[in-house]
Amino acid sequence: MQHLADAPGTGGEKGVAAAQGTPREFCTITVTDGIAMGHGGMKASLPSRECIADSVELTMRGHGYDALVGLAVATSRSLA
Repeated sequence: MQHLADAPGTGGEKGVAAAQGTPREFCTITVTDGIAMGHGGMKASLPSRECIADSVELTMRGHGYDALVGLAVATSRSLA
């Protein structure tokens, strides 16, 4: 597994810092479709999307952030 900070071409924090901003990294919950398939956990996949959106919004509002550089991955493709 590769950490996001080591992934090539990410570097969003450098652009934020260059624009006199303070970069912050935060995570949210995940439900991996490929792992959730075939048992009761697959019923959590769609509802988790609303939870993910809410957690990002609450983090942004709660910390008073002005902007967001978001990175996401489709788990069905990353597990292949």
